[in-house]
Amino acid sequence: MARRLILSVFVGALGYVAGSAALGGTVSNQCPPTPPQTEGPYYPPPSQIADQVDKDNDLTLVKGRSARADGPVIYIRGQVRDAQCRAIEGALVEIWQASANGRYSHPKERSNPEPLDPNFQYWGQALTDKDG
Repeated sequence: MARRLILSVFVGALGYVAGSAALGGTVSNQCPPTPPQTEGPYYPPPSQIADQVDKDNDLTLVKGRSARADGPVIYIRGQVRDAQCRAIEGALVEIWQASANGRYSHPKERSNPEPLDPNFQYWGQALTDKDG
């Protein structure tokens, strides 16, 4: 099984390199497209959004609380670029995450019996800088 997986990855990578060369480019100088996105998560109702005072990009610390959220901290880094691979300044990036116990903060989230983490922000926003 492991050999088949390694072979599949190798053949897939080789196909990508060959396809790239056939189009006149190299793998190193291409701008990879943004992958398709799945539908969701879903915005909370407007009243819940308005009630959330803290909308920054640090989901581990809620404004006005001293305790941090449960679970490991995950740092995400990336860039927002246009079709010509140029960085886009001022793009609004929204961050959504479930808590450490897998609970998502939405009134219709009823399938998870775990409690909400009062020290976790669940969603936030960031604006891109000149580097996207």
